[in-house]
Amino acid sequence: MSPAIEEQLRSAEIEAIGHDREASALRERIRHQETAYASTVEEMVSAVLDVYRNVTRLADLVAAASDDIREAWAPKVVAHFMKICANGREVLPDLEWAVAQGHPISKADEFRQAVDHAQVLSSNADRWLAAIKQLDEGRGVPLQEAMNELRRRAGAGRS
Repeated sequence: MSPAIEEQLRSAEIEAIGHDREASALRERIRHQETAYASTVEEMVSAVLDVYRNVTRLADLVAAASDDIREAWAPKVVAHFMKICANGREVLPDLEWAVAQGHPISKADEFRQAVDHAQVLSSNADRWLAAIKQLDEGRGVPLQEAMNELRRRAGAGRS
């Protein structure tokens, strides 16, 4: 083999090794960024769940309150559930991506259930508010029973 060809081969090999190292470094940066992104998704999931738990407690308090308080606060509770649903639906694709990439999101199932529950409550908002009015008028099913039924339906919809 001529020295010129041998020099070209060594030069090409050195260049290939350099590009391989660059590619490895870039892959490592991507993995690091994916991990950071998944961590942010987990934080978003936790934040939405915290809001969900607080609104659920608020809903229980409103359900147990007097007629005038229920009438005043029920639309606010429904609005909160609608917002949880909207925020949750925005986070779901990110959550599904993170899980598909193998990043464990500790509260993923609880999050999905909370978003489903918020969806059921917000999609039935008019009926929910009408039920409150009927209850205040001495007709209909107690609000807690109605909420439990909606929760049951949300759970059955996931099966």
